[in-house]
Amino acid sequence: MLLAQVTSSSLPTVPTTTTTVAPPVTHLTGTHWNLALWLTVGLVIVAGIVVAAGRTLLEGRGTTPTPTSTSTSHSNNADRTLMRSWLAISLAGGLLLFCAVSFGIDDTTLRSTLIGGLVANAGAAVAFYFASKSSDQARRDILNASTPTVLVPNLKGKNPADVNAALAVLPLHLNSDPPAPDAKAIVCDQAPPANQPTPQGSQLTVTFAGPVPHLEGLILTEVTAALAKVHLHAETTPGTPDPTWKATAATDPPEGDPVQPDCKVKVTFVAP
Repeated sequence: MLLAQVTSSSLPTVPTTTTTVAPPVTHLTGTHWNLALWLTVGLVIVAGIVVAAGRTLLEGRGTTPTPTSTSTSHSNNADRTLMRSWLAISLAGGLLLFCAVSFGIDDTTLRSTLIGGLVANAGAAVAFYFASKSSDQARRDILNASTPTVLVPNLKGKNPADVNAALAVLPLHLNSDPPAPDAKAIVCDQAPPANQPTPQGSQLTVTFAGPVPHLEGLILTEVTAALAKVHLHAETTPGTPDPTWKATAATDPPEGDPVQPDCKVKVTFVAP
């Protein structure tokens, strides 16, 4: 009995070891990896198409600004904003693509590092977009402040005396067509249009029409030519007169009178 106790107490203690099995790492494989890749690429493409279509519609592509300089500036601004949006979309889409690729890696530490860096880069891409947009607006504000503008007055229907009086107090240069209009002529068109801001010192082109010329005894082609010389248009009675018929003296407005802002003259034709 005593020998058994001594023998058992003298034996060395053998430490027990436990084996910890690491949990499997969940990652994309095979079909799921390809699906994530193609979904990301498709998202980038669709986003780019939506951005391009939206910029084209919302920023006025296809409109017809009156001044050439305004049209060119508007087109350049639209191109810059389109490229900036496309670049931001491409950066964000590329980051999404790398995120999808990272899920195919078994190493969780490396995957977490990649995703963290990609999130930070996505924030940088967004900051780039808004910072560049703000800088463009700041440049436009500086240019507008350094080049004061004036609101274009509405001159349609005014005679030369009224036009000169209206522009006498505005920093705009008058370009008259014809250069020496009749005192009874009125403005039938102007560029830039009324109520549009334009830089001070810009040229304002006005087209004068009238007064009604002598039309009695003229055939349709001659009436059309005579009215075109003074920027007028004929409204005939009947609607399609015979080419040999001649105009009467009963025009509306009468010969020598100013016309209405629509710059039309009612002419009656009768058989000779």
